[in-house]
Amino acid sequence: MPSGYSNIYKESSLVSVDLRGFTGVRYGFRTKVDKDSTGTALGHQDALTASGTLAAGVVMGANSPKPPRATRVTADDGYESSFFGNSVLAALKADPEWTLTPGRIRRPAATARSVPVYVEARGTTSGTYKYAWMMPRAQYVILTALLTNLGISAVTDDDYDEILFGINKPKPLRAQGPAGTGNQKTSTFISAARADSLPAGWSLKGSGASSFGLD
Repeated sequence: MPSGYSNIYKESSLVSVDLRGFTGVRYGFRTKVDKDSTGTALGHQDALTASGTLAAGVVMGANSPKPPRATRVTADDGYESSFFGNSVLAALKADPEWTLTPGRIRRPAATARSVPVYVEARGTTSGTYKYAWMMPRAQYVILTALLTNLGISAVTDDDYDEILFGINKPKPLRAQGPAGTGNQKTSTFISAARADSLPAGWSLKGSGASSFGLD
């Protein structure tokens, strides 16, 4: 049996892998596996550009979906393990030294306090991706009449294989404006396609996902 993780004291590096079903989007994370040998076999690419910004399409912090993981025993009777990209799945399946663990998709349901929703955020390489989060139900209610104009959609069972939950960087565009009765004001993420056609009284708030080509 392996004695333990081989790279426990090694400094981690920031890398990314492609995700099945998400064209132009790469899942960013930290790993301690060797970049030139193991990293290449697992489809790792740098998550940062030479100037230190996120590379095109990289998202950080996503908790759904999680990529599949590959693990193997090392020469010192330890083991190494990391996420791998969909582009190398066939090669890893054919290599008996790797043990593969499936990725994970969260399916959070609506509750009395929150509703899962998403917006279409624009990617740099191709198309858009669906950025999802749990919107407080009280906010969802006061935004009901504006959801379509803001490009916000409630998550359905058919969406879970296409949405990304928990991304902390980069974020989609955010806008603020009046909603509900009594001239209440609120702010929320919006779809990129709605940036130039916001409801009356609404305006963009902050720069949004500039590293995804929205600037």
